[in-house]
Amino acid sequence: MRRDRPRIAPAAALAGFVAGLAAFAIATTAPGAIAQSYPSRPVHLEVGAPAGGGTDIVARMLGDKLGESLKQPFVVDNRPGASNTIAADFTAKSAPDGHTLLVATNTGQAIAPHLLKLSFDAQKDLTPVALVMVVPNVLVVGPSVSARDVRELVAQMKAKPDSFNFASSGPGSTQHLAGEAFKKLAGVSMTHIPYKGSSQAHADLLSGNAQLMFDTTSSAIGQIKGGKLRALAVTAPRRSPELADVPTLAEAGFPGLDMTTWYGVFAPAATPKDIVARLHDEIMNVLKLPDRGLRSLRQADPRHRHQARMTPPSIAVFAGDPAGIGPELVAKVLAAPAALPPVRIRLIAQCASLDAAARASGIVLDLPALSIADAARPEPAIARLEWPGWNAPAFARAQASAANGAFMLEGLRLALDLAQRGAVDAICFAPLNKAALRAAGMAHEDELRWFAEMLAYRGACGEFNVLETLWTSRVTSHVPLKDVAGLISAEGVAEAIAMLHDALRRAGNAAPRIGVCGLNPHNGDNGNFGREELDIIAPGIELAAKQGHRAEGPYPADTIFVRAKNGAFDGVVTMYHDQGQIAMKLMGFERGVTVQGGLPVAITTPAHGTAYEIAGRGVANIEAMRNALSIAARMGATR
Repeated sequence: MRRDRPRIAPAAALAGFVAGLAAFAIATTAPGAIAQSYPSRPVHLEVGAPAGGGTDIVARMLGDKLGESLKQPFVVDNRPGASNTIAADFTAKSAPDGHTLLVATNTGQAIAPHLLKLSFDAQKDLTPVALVMVVPNVLVVGPSVSARDVRELVAQMKAKPDSFNFASSGPGSTQHLAGEAFKKLAGVSMTHIPYKGSSQAHADLLSGNAQLMFDTTSSAIGQIKGGKLRALAVTAPRRSPELADVPTLAEAGFPGLDMTTWYGVFAPAATPKDIVARLHDEIMNVLKLPDRGLRSLRQADPRHRHQARMTPPSIAVFAGDPAGIGPELVAKVLAAPAALPPVRIRLIAQCASLDAAARASGIVLDLPALSIADAARPEPAIARLEWPGWNAPAFARAQASAANGAFMLEGLRLALDLAQRGAVDAICFAPLNKAALRAAGMAHEDELRWFAEMLAYRGACGEFNVLETLWTSRVTSHVPLKDVAGLISAEGVAEAIAMLHDALRRAGNAAPRIGVCGLNPHNGDNGNFGREELDIIAPGIELAAKQGHRAEGPYPADTIFVRAKNGAFDGVVTMYHDQGQIAMKLMGFERGVTVQGGLPVAITTPAHGTAYEIAGRGVANIEAMRNALSIAARMGATR
């Protein structure tokens, strides 16, 4: 007999929240005089939960940063109870001047209005300001439960019916709904114990009065990392980057329960639109700050693309070598904006080469212009930047010279400056010509080392090659083949694994599967053809695992890419340049992307060159350029 599995996915509520923000964005213009003098006194953040819970944590982190940027204190007022609606009611009835705001979740704003009789209208009496984050719930158990996974927990619950209590932050909360759905999904019986917030629920989990809870990751992560609560599964389609070792419920054998909690900021409905606009912009800026606080919580959601789509990442796109196919690639990609991911583009190019490329390709490209000072503006979505290189004299086609090399270096410097100032979230550049760059004075072995110097970055970095969902990194790169064996080390292997692991997570892969290549024929044949696999590579894999970066191997270099092509790995670490490049280019030369890995700024480019032999003919394939832009958008969205 078929049993329908319950599907809990409050996506409609999230969609409504984002739709409200979109409508607000369309209706507003740049902040006016009222917003410029705002705030004039301390701002109160109303929270419908006790101190120490997820909403309280988010509100305090957000308030601290907003206070720094707006030069007024942001004070958290905890008003717990009634499924978080007491704080919402207070905010809705407060003066609509931006000095009383609500930090809330879908519990109070999307679920409670359908369960409780309220004295305010959650949709009409409050206006959305910003979506801060969306996080999955996580099934946690207290120390009184011995189960190490979900199947074992269910077996224990079935062996002792009605002896398990599950906690929540209140009736109708996402924790409550997830628990009820799990009862039906797993066919178990347990008793619901509601609390006024997660912090009170945690106390009873630790004391044994309650055994389990489907808490938000933002609330539970501290107790999990501290070893007080044990996480068994997350209620999302993919693993959480912050809890990469914790399986999804589907992986644990119980598919069909998808529960997330969103956190948003609201204001009284009549709050002036320019104040709401300023608050929205300030909150979005706070979420881009490099400290780990709010960003680490935000990244706990493996699907935090919701926020990225609401505020698309901004990409500096540089048209590359004006003597090659770069301008043509850019012109073709920008002429079809419907095929692009949600993104804002700030184009750095030369007028003459871009116009010539458009004519050769039979397209019309008419882009609005922005000054460099206005590059961070949200509109228009696609614009070219007014910079000295725009009106540079025409360059000779298909010729590498110091002149076009200098042009490329200046264009890249501008892109880096925009990224460092926070005006853009990532950089994507069309192919460069190394001979021209060196003629212009670049003394570095490649553009990656030049980027690192320009960014004053002294950490580990390396190139990644990407083909669709498969990424590769390497332990050595642009060095003679005869030197490779002497240059690899266990620490270098672990470093390459770590960089690839972090880059994959930054690109949206919550739990990367990484394989590592051997160096010698037949993986060294247990030492008969070389001992690097035994003495260096395997210890490097073990070292990476101790550092929290799992990988498998080493595998023979002549078979690992067969396994990867069949889906066994998301990433492969190779020992030298061509060990991975040959395989990747055979699988898709015209689609590959190079990522400048390890840098503080996400930088991508097509993996092919400037193709002087076809420059100006309008026949260049744009797949790699479009893929590079898509990867830059994904990585930029998590900045």
